[in-house]
Amino acid sequence: MALGRGWTDRTLMIEHGGYRLHRLLIIVGFLATLAPISVTMTTAQAAPARALTVAGIANRASNTVSTFNGVSQAASVPHDNRYFPQTGYRIDNDTIWDYFQRRGGVPTFGYPTSRTFTLQGFTVQFFQRRIVQLGRYGQARLLNLLDPGLLNYTSFNGSTVPGVDSSLVATAPDPTDQAAVLAWVRQHAPNVAAGVPVNFDATFERTVPAQVAFPNGVGAGLMPGVELELWGIPTSEPMMDANNHNFIYLRWQRGIMMYDATCTCTQGVLLADYLKAVLTGKGIPADVAQEAANSPFPSQYYPGAPNWVQNPNLLPNTDLTDAFTPE
Repeated sequence: MALGRGWTDRTLMIEHGGYRLHRLLIIVGFLATLAPISVTMTTAQAAPARALTVAGIANRASNTVSTFNGVSQAASVPHDNRYFPQTGYRIDNDTIWDYFQRRGGVPTFGYPTSRTFTLQGFTVQFFQRRIVQLGRYGQARLLNLLDPGLLNYTSFNGSTVPGVDSSLVATAPDPTDQAAVLAWVRQHAPNVAAGVPVNFDATFERTVPAQVAFPNGVGAGLMPGVELELWGIPTSEPMMDANNHNFIYLRWQRGIMMYDATCTCTQGVLLADYLKAVLTGKGIPADVAQEAANSPFPSQYYPGAPNWVQNPNLLPNTDLTDAFTPE
């Protein structure tokens, strides 16, 4: 889908204190290219409304034995500060761990929901909201979950979210003019919609504190670029859920913000949990299953098959062995 006016992934590599920051000047367009993203949340708990869980996980806080689908698995990783008993997984890759910390940790990503494994030729790790991927040069970035072929959907577990408004995206400024882009974002990510304090722009601007992205204080002026890296720009206008008027959504290139009137908070939809549900066939809502019917992912996680992939012709260069076996 062409979204107009030369909008493509544009990434500036910045060396800062030995940490390679992938700063996206601006990104719009649903491309096959993958680059950094993130979603914010207002609490340290990682489960907003309709969180998905995978059944069969036991003894998550133990360093002895876990169970998945009735199969006992001996733990083989240390249960240290990188291990999350809430879900039973550890962030073992140093690059992913560094990126996780510099981009806000649990409030940004949610808890890890997989081990590190290979998906379509790239090393990845699933979190509740996002999927971290290692690029060809070993840099951490996040999968564009709303791209065509992944989760470019408008129905998630009974919720109806806005689709991409190409006519809106066509009005965005040149992506090299960051000041104009930020002004455009503020215009189309209102803090008040239909008289409701949705705080979409405030959430965008507070996704990651400067002291987290730049703990040494150097580079804090780059925060607007970091926020654009994490969200891109809005690709819809705010929309109230027709089935639940407590929810108001704003679709971005790299995530969906959800205002929830029951907590008067704005959070990110747990998109990565939906892709995990599609892959495993566990806990997948009927509407998501219908949207994913023609994708290569449904029920591909198949313990016992070579590389635990049920149909490698549909999902090449993938090794799901123990991907979702708790550690």
